[in-house]
Amino acid sequence: MPRATIGCERYINEILLLFIILNKQRRQRPPQRGSKLEKVDSALYLGITVNSKLKWSEHISSISSKASRSLGLIKRNLWNCPRKVRETAYTSIVRPTLEYASALWDPHYKKDVSTLERVQRKAARFCLQNFSKAASVTDMLSDLNGTH
Repeated sequence: MPRATIGCERYINEILLLFIILNKQRRQRPPQRGSKLEKVDSALYLGITVNSKLKWSEHISSISSKASRSLGLIKRNLWNCPRKVRETAYTSIVRPTLEYASALWDPHYKKDVSTLERVQRKAARFCLQNFSKAASVTDMLSDLNGTH
């Protein structure tokens, strides 16, 4: 195995550890007996933002933002690593964020689909290092997902 690849693999492990540490959140305490519950428009439950109207736009925008920040972290730190390392980082960090519980909130509004696809298109361009405006991002995505 080339020395550069070994260095990148060690580096990706450090980034994954940093990613886990940065995403730790304090747990909220459950309401005490006898206390009144306040009415809220949306709540986070098991990592899913549930809206009082059962619309998923708020959830999709929050996960897209989180995935975009994760992709930015990967871009800043793995820009010079081999393609396989960049793909591994994308499939292990960014894609699970976008796909978590997607069977529940499957987007059907065009704006929600385009919000999710924007992150995937940026990731495809980065992983394949093809930033040409003439290049087909659809082909890049199929190549990246292994369907080509």
